[in-house]
Parts: sequence; structure tokens; C-alpha cells
Amino acid sequence: MRVKLFENMEHNEKLYQKGFNEGYVIAKHMPEMNIKPITGLQGNIRGEGFQDGQKQFAIEKNREALPGWLRDDRPQKESPDIDKSRDDIDRD
Repeated sequence: MRVKLFENMEHNEKLYQKGFNEGYVIAKHMPEMNIKPITGLQGNIRGEGFQDGQKQFAIEKNREALPGWLRDDRPQKESPDIDKSRDDIDRD
């Protein structure tokens, strides 16, 4: 029974990933299609992946449009180096 359940989960994950990749690629390379939720895709794993792939592309596209200082991926400022010679000074 457990083996069957595991195989079913693995199958569902592959279907979701396939749908996700399809949705992402279509949104990226064929934006004019602008596929809205299709009746046949609603309520199944592959359809959910398809819609999530489209959403992910839209998120990434919107993030790229932001100026660098508003993006989360900007480089972090490094903390200033502490002069190590000052640590050796005896403080009385």
C-alpha cells in the first residue's frame, strides 16, 4: 500500500512540474496567448502547476522592472573592517 502511495505522489509531482514548466515557458515566449484558467486544467495537478508557472514568470518579470535599490537581490553592504591594532591597546 505504501509503495503505491509513494508512486502516486511521485507521479503527481512530475505532472505538477511538467505543468509548471509549460506555463512558465508559454508565459515567457508567447505572452500574447495570455492563457487564463482553462476549464480542463482546473482541479488537476498539472493544471495547478501550469497556472503557478505563469504566476512565477509574472513575479520575476515584475521584479526585473524594479530599480536595483528596491529588489531583494541587491548586494548587501559589507560591515566596515575594524582596525585590529586598536584591539591590542590596553585600556585602563
